[in-house]
Amino acid sequence: MQNGKLRSAGIVIRNDKGEFRAACSIPLQTHLSVRATEAMAAVMGLQSARDLGFSSVILKMDSKAVVQMINEDKDWYAMQLKQSD
Repeated sequence: MQNGKLRSAGIVIRNDKGEFRAACSIPLQTHLSVRATEAMAAVMGLQSARDLGFSSVILKMDSKAVVQMINEDKDWYAMQLKQSD
């Protein structure tokens, strides 16, 4: 993708005691807005937690807008159509 911007998703997974369990940083070549990229990172983090066997999670992130969208159960990816960097 020539016009895509390089972004990355950072994921840290801890157990219920706050102990480190896993982490990764994933480079993303994307045309999505910053908010849509944040939502993608949230999904990736939740999928990683599920794959590690966690059945209950607390998602922490610095994007208040994405957290609000998740809490309101809106379509996370629809925001890319209305948002620009």
